[in-house]
Amino acid sequence: MQYYIVIKDNMSQFLPFASLEAAKEYWNYLQTCEIKPYDYIGPTEEQKLSARQTFGKELLNEYLLDNDKIANDRGYPFSVQETGQQATKFQLVLGILPLGSLLQTLAVIEATPTDTIFTQERKDKYIAKLNQFLSTQ
Repeated sequence: MQYYIVIKDNMSQFLPFASLEAAKEYWNYLQTCEIKPYDYIGPTEEQKLSARQTFGKELLNEYLLDNDKIANDRGYPFSVQETGQQATKFQLVLGILPLGSLLQTLAVIEATPTDTIFTQERKDKYIAKLNQFLSTQ
């Protein structure tokens, strides 16, 4: 792969092409492109909500799969007491996460104490994922 400089008006880019002919084909393609102004207004509120809901459902599924992995690694399912403790601990999170209420979810997770099932490592992972997603919104 060889890099070539493609120059158009006041702009230039170094791009990799298999050959000079491929670079020329790209140049010819650029000549046929129409360029016009575009005012990007960003995603609609509905699209933002949908993205938050989708992320929330995915994070919830990851949480449940992590629980399954811990139970499988132990070689037995959680006891009734452990299941009750986890359900009580995450009742609010499990209710609001699929709704897309991610800031509230983050606050609850940050305030939730760790234990043998909801370890600090898991807590940190979920907080990082939430913060990363929220930083893109």
